[in-house]
Amino acid sequence: MLDLEYLGLPEKYIEDKDDFYRSGITEATKIRSLCSTCQRIFVTRSSNIRLYLLGEKDIYRVDVFGGDKRLIAQLYYLPKQLRLDIFDGENPGSPLFIWKSKKCIYSGVQKILKTIKVESLLLPLVSVL
Repeated sequence: MLDLEYLGLPEKYIEDKDDFYRSGITEATKIRSLCSTCQRIFVTRSSNIRLYLLGEKDIYRVDVFGGDKRLIAQLYYLPKQLRLDIFDGENPGSPLFIWKSKKCIYSGVQKILKTIKVESLLLPLVSVL
């Protein structure tokens, strides 16, 4: 069973990402790298990347939007677990991939996509862990 306890936690939108990056919070540098990598991989603007802090825990959500303002992906970064969960924007209830300590521990993609190792396309995001 997948541990997705963070889904449904209260969220706080971080309006000024640059201010957050300069805040001195331990994870700020890694989150900045994650957001920057999302921008590059999903070919979108910085303004199309939204950052949230979830609950009272150190869990961060990154929402990635395309040029048409539609949600492309949601990433949940759990720094204490060295974990990154990636969800498709059209199916936010079920993860596509879960990485823990830079190892893919779950893949929810179809067999044909597993065969071509589609998760390797997202490895730059995992480098943050």
